[in-house]
Amino acid sequence: MDGLVAISNGRTTAGAAGGTQVDFGTLTRTNGGVLWLRAPTGTSNGQIGGAPGALTINYRFSNLSPLSGLGTTSAEILPWAAQVTSSRTGTDPTRPVTYDVNGLRPLADSEFTSVTSAASWGAGLTGQNINLQATVTNAGNLTINSLFNTGTTSPTLNGSGTVTITSGYLSNFLTFTINGPNLAFGSNPAYFHLGFPVNFTGAGGILGSGGVVVSSISNSTSYLVSFGATTVNDFTGGLTINGQARVRFNNDGQLGNLATTGDNAGGIYLNGGILPFVLRELVQKAA
Repeated sequence: MDGLVAISNGRTTAGAAGGTQVDFGTLTRTNGGVLWLRAPTGTSNGQIGGAPGALTINYRFSNLSPLSGLGTTSAEILPWAAQVTSSRTGTDPTRPVTYDVNGLRPLADSEFTSVTSAASWGAGLTGQNINLQATVTNAGNLTINSLFNTGTTSPTLNGSGTVTITSGYLSNFLTFTINGPNLAFGSNPAYFHLGFPVNFTGAGGILGSGGVVVSSISNSTSYLVSFGATTVNDFTGGLTINGQARVRFNNDGQLGNLATTGDNAGGIYLNGGILPFVLRELVQKAA
C-alpha cells in the first residue's frame, strides 16, 4: 500500500482447503492513496482473488461491492489499485485490479484486449481495457477504459488527437512512450502506476480536473514520468507522488495548474518513500 489508505477492523480465516479469506471493515483512501497487490496469478504458487481454494487469498471490504462488466473487455476496475509482478520482490505493475463477489483480484485475460499491431488500434477499442504491446498511431479522439502494458514489448503511442482514459488507470511494465497525443482523464484522477519510465516526447500532455497521482515502489531513478516537448499540462487538482516515483519536467507549466483554488486546488503532495523528502529528487527540473 502507498499514499494514505486506511483499513478498519479485520478478520482472517485460514485453511488448507479453503485458502485464506481476509475480511475488513471499510477501506478509505485520502490524498491519492493507492493499493498494490503482489502475488502470483493462476499458478501452482497461489493467487489473489477468485473462488476460494487451497491456493487463494481473498481480500474483502465491507464498503466495496462487485463491479460492473466483469467477464468482458470493458470490466470496471479500481483505478487506484494494481497488481505487481509475482516475484516476492517485484516492483512492476502488470495489470489493473477489479472487485467481484470474492473480493479484490487482477483482471482476467478475458477482461482486456491486447493490441499487438498498429492495425489493431482504432475506434473498435472504445470503452475497453487495453494492454498495449506495440507501436501504434492515434488519429482523432479515442475513449478507452484503461491503458496498460504487461511486458514483452515497450509500447509507443504516436500520432495526434486525444486518448481519453475514463477510469483514470495507466500502468506500464516496460518503458512507455507517448509521442504526440494528449491523454485525458476527465474529472477522475489520473493514476500512473510506474514499472519503468513513462516518457512524453511529443507536444501532447495530460488533461483533466481530478489531479495526477504518480506511484512507484522501486528505488530506481528510472521509475518516473518525464515531459520533453510538452508545452503545458492543462490539468488541475494537483500532483501527488507516492512511494519513490519521480516526475521530470523542463518548464513549470508541465506540472499542471498549481495555482487553482477550491476543490481542484493545485500543489505537489509527497506520500512516503524517500526520506528525508528532497523535492528536487522527486520532482526534477531539467537544465
